[in-house]
Amino acid sequence: MKQLTIVLLLAQLSFAHAVEQKLDVLGLFAGMPSGAIASLLRTKGWRCQNRNDPVMGKAADPTTGDFAFSCDALGQLDFNLAGSLNDTPLYRVRLFFNTAEKLDSVARSVSEQYGKEATITSDPSVSYRWQLDNGSLLQLSGSPGGYMLELGSAAIKEANAKAKAAKDIARNPTPKF
Repeated sequence: MKQLTIVLLLAQLSFAHAVEQKLDVLGLFAGMPSGAIASLLRTKGWRCQNRNDPVMGKAADPTTGDFAFSCDALGQLDFNLAGSLNDTPLYRVRLFFNTAEKLDSVARSVSEQYGKEATITSDPSVSYRWQLDNGSLLQLSGSPGGYMLELGSAAIKEANAKAKAAKDIARNPTPKF
């Protein structure tokens, strides 16, 4: 009887441990390296365009050092990569989608999927926010017919800005006037 009790207890613990919080939007998550993103895009068959340089597809924004892409994936999917950091990690993904559902209904669905309760904001541009366990912020805004779900990491965006500034100083340590 002791063995059965221990086996059941271990089964419950392993199940509880196996349930992890959702941290992505369509498989993309903050901190995901660009190589893994390219692999995901190929696997899903999504066609994306670099919004900074649609012809070359390689240029980073000269002011921020990031790459910005748009894809067609169950709605319009935009994401930004921190081009000044190693592995060029993702720091923001936005999904624009249409549904006839009301905002509070969509927010409930997001809460269920991510296992977090939403915070209603007073910000007119964002209606609901969820702080995820990995430090990422999930935000929902819009109205029936047009919603935006955004997942981002302010820490990665800030680290990219600092790395870009350091690279700019290293390139031109003494500004010429």
